[in-house]
Amino acid sequence: DNMVECGGCLQGRYSSEAGAISCTLCEPGKVAPDPGRTACDTCPKGRYSALWAVSCEDCPVGRYQEEEGQTECKKDMPGGSSVHTGQDAPHNEAGFYAYKKLVRASAENETGNDVYIVEMEACRDARESCLTNETCKAGSTGRQCRSCLPGYYFHRSTCEK
Repeated sequence: DNMVECGGCLQGRYSSEAGAISCTLCEPGKVAPDPGRTACDTCPKGRYSALWAVSCEDCPVGRYQEEEGQTECKKDMPGGSSVHTGQDAPHNEAGFYAYKKLVRASAENETGNDVYIVEMEACRDARESCLTNETCKAGSTGRQCRSCLPGYYFHRSTCEK
């Protein structure tokens, strides 16, 4: 008769042991969306959460997040545009090229994983060839859309037939 039945942990908290007396808050960037969790879920790319959150939120328009388990979203850089919620990378604006740079796990990259970081480069030589959403004008290809496909030639900052 002196026994007390323990319930599971509340949303936003977890316990790795069944029947534990105390529960632990999920770290920022992680969530426990339902009660009774034994671990927290990591927020995916394009989403974030704060301490005590029970769900991951989409990054708003104008912001993005390229890494998992984050507490905030990054503001679009010059030449970048996040026009939808929940983006994991910005798209390039016309006249810019989205360059994906590999950052290996290191002291600088504390995630423990290799990650790709998007940087925006102004298209200097072929500005007219760099269109939005990582596309090049017809006949153009390569980094900053500076290379011409077979059958095209470079003339006045663009590839022509």
